Amino acid sequence: MNFSVEFFEFLFFIKDKLYDYSIKYLPADLDIIEFNIIQNIYLLKDNNIKKLSDKFFISDRRLRYILNKLIEKDYLIAVKDEKDKRKYIYHITNDAKDILDEFFFQITRDIKEEYKKYSIDVLENSVECMNYIKKVL
Repeated sequence: MNFSVEFFEFLFFIKDKLYDYSIKYLPADLDIIEFNIIQNIYLLKDNNIKKLSDKFFISDRRLRYILNKLIEKDYLIAVKDEKDKRKYIYHITNDAKDILDEFFFQITRDIKEEYKKYSIDVLENSVECMNYIKKVL
């Protein structure tokens, strides 16, 4: 097996794990797409319709419906884009931030427990490698 295949297997493993954790800790009033959208807005700053619809492979119309539901649930706020008043920029609310911070805390706790056979140095080096890969991609 070559590096590129192993690398993509690793990426898919991480993606699957994140999905598993998302299902495990999914708030009762959110579906998985809503939860993933607020994660993306929080972590990746993908906060406009174009970026989000491209990322989730859904139509702008469907995405607007989901974003409006998240606004009604008090997970998002919409602010008019200063450069283009026809557009909105979406931000998570403090309630959403609290839920996501707890979600990431639970994942971190689970990972530490699941991989406690590894030293903290190995895990920290792994994070350092992932940060490097993120920068170069």
